[in-house]
Amino acid sequence: EACPPEPVPKLGAIALDGRAHSVLRQKVVAMLGDARLAGHGPAIDVLLRVVTLRGEASLTNAALSALQAIGGTQGARSLTALFPSIESDECRVKAIQVLAALSGSESNAVLAALWPRATSDSDRAGLVAFTQANEGVHSLQLFTQASWASSTDVRLAAAKAIGGFRFPGFVDLVRGWVQPETDRSVGQAP
Repeated sequence: EACPPEPVPKLGAIALDGRAHSVLRQKVVAMLGDARLAGHGPAIDVLLRVVTLRGEASLTNAALSALQAIGGTQGARSLTALFPSIESDECRVKAIQVLAALSGSESNAVLAALWPRATSDSDRAGLVAFTQANEGVHSLQLFTQASWASSTDVRLAAAKAIGGFRFPGFVDLVRGWVQPETDRSVGQAP
């Protein structure tokens, strides 16, 4: 049963009102994530506006969870565009998770496209963590980029995740990666 869209503008106004009580705003955001609003443009738009609020990490996380429930491909495209404007590392990693879920079979392509826009090692480790375990060109691209990351944590996360891949491109990547790796824990990762 579809939810009547009439309350969405009023709910959106509450969600975006910094003067409203934080618990009320979080409950309103959760309401906007009701499955009956799946694909509803105005509800998705409100959630996307909440995602970029400053100093509102818990509300942003709630909006990302709601967006995952109703966003679909429209939400994924818009969230991809907004990704760099999400304030905290924690929220950007949550956004990566949501993008992977909303993008379905195209998630690795979406995540690979985000790599150059990642603003922290936490973002890059999240991109590796939410890469679907398929052996397509986009997952290979993500792991190749991770192998060159300056952060040991990112390289280690990638080294641990790549172990199950057997596609020739991955085997070549692992062979070429292990020899120049300077961090022992990365080179010995399973």
